[in-house]
Amino acid sequence: MTPTALAAAPGAFPGISGLVHEHLTALAQRYDDAAEHLGALRTRVAEAGETHETWRGPGARLFTVQVERDVAGLGEDIASCREASRTLRWAATALADRLAELETAAGIGAPLLSALGAVLGPGLLTAPAGRRP
Repeated sequence: MTPTALAAAPGAFPGISGLVHEHLTALAQRYDDAAEHLGALRTRVAEAGETHETWRGPGARLFTVQVERDVAGLGEDIASCREASRTLRWAATALADRLAELETAAGIGAPLLSALGAVLGPGLLTAPAGRRP
């Protein structure tokens, strides 16, 4: 049988779709973890603001406004992390599915091309560029 480039593809990249899915899902989990940490920080900042609610000294209003801004900003950051995580999980699934399709096609196509190469001759499948078989 005549070896082809596609014949080597399935063995050269075993389970690439699974690896891509695994790595992107792990990255998504890091975003979820970051959102959890930001949520804990947001709670602590909000509690600090509540603790000083009775404070009426100089700068009290400015402190309260800053706490409210920080809590709101952290909320936006949490939402961004969650959205990034959802997007990464979606992309991981979509990309892994597409790669699995390619792996399957390469797995099915490589033996077929090898068989055709053996039957029809090596020159047919490996015609030089610019020449048609």
